Amino acid sequence: MLNEKIDRGENLNLPAGESYSRSLQTITFLINREVNDNIWTPNLPLFFPSYFLDNMPNFQTGLMSSLATSSSLLTTQINCPVENKDIPQPAGAAKLLAYPGNVWLFAADNKLKIAPSSSSQYRKARKMWRQIDNALAANKCFWPKNDAGLSELVSGIAADLDKTAQSLEQQSFEGASDWVDYQADDVFYHAAGKVYGYWQFLSALAQDYKEILVAKNLYAEWTQATNALANANAVQPLWVRNGAPGSDFLPNHLLTLAYYLQKCENILMKISSSLKGN
Repeated sequence: MLNEKIDRGENLNLPAGESYSRSLQTITFLINREVNDNIWTPNLPLFFPSYFLDNMPNFQTGLMSSLATSSSLLTTQINCPVENKDIPQPAGAAKLLAYPGNVWLFAADNKLKIAPSSSSQYRKARKMWRQIDNALAANKCFWPKNDAGLSELVSGIAADLDKTAQSLEQQSFEGASDWVDYQADDVFYHAAGKVYGYWQFLSALAQDYKEILVAKNLYAEWTQATNALANANAVQPLWVRNGAPGSDFLPNHLLTLAYYLQKCENILMKISSSLKGN
């Protein structure tokens, strides 16, 4: 495979009625799509033709990073009895998704040490989340949905969006003076992967927390937040440019993406504040 396959389609076509949680179903679907269907490219060794791809690996690592953060936030909401050894713990699944994405055979910090591949770790995480999803449906795990829990989830995502926007702005200011900014596309596509992952996750989370969002009259604000990420996802230039701010001739795709991330972040923080009663 020599072509970039960056899948940013809006509709995931998730089967209806086959999952307790739309959020967990979205996480497992995206893991399967990127690792099994599209092939995981960030860890491919030199002798693979896809090793020379650039944008797709950055997009995939950004997407997986968003799933890892979302999973980590869910660990504070979902409770599985530790005495039931047949049901994995959410923290274990989240930890696997935070595994470095560039490991093929050797550890990222020691090239002489054999280590599990990134793909294998993500497949394990997918299996664990599916088991947890089934356990939730069978009332063997519990997810008490409340205002405080949703506030914690959205504020955690907003914090990561803020960090991502800052990384885009930093690269913009550091590389704008270069005639050609060779790092701009790496930073851009990593952020674009996060945008896509959070867009899909927040869209699914709205279904899991629909009753609370409707009761608190927050569905319009939630839609505004996801629309901001949808607009960010639509920023798909043929060539990522890091033009100087205020330039009349060269666009700055990094700052355009950062704008939508910060817009979503601001709306999520307002939602979080409303859920806290402020």
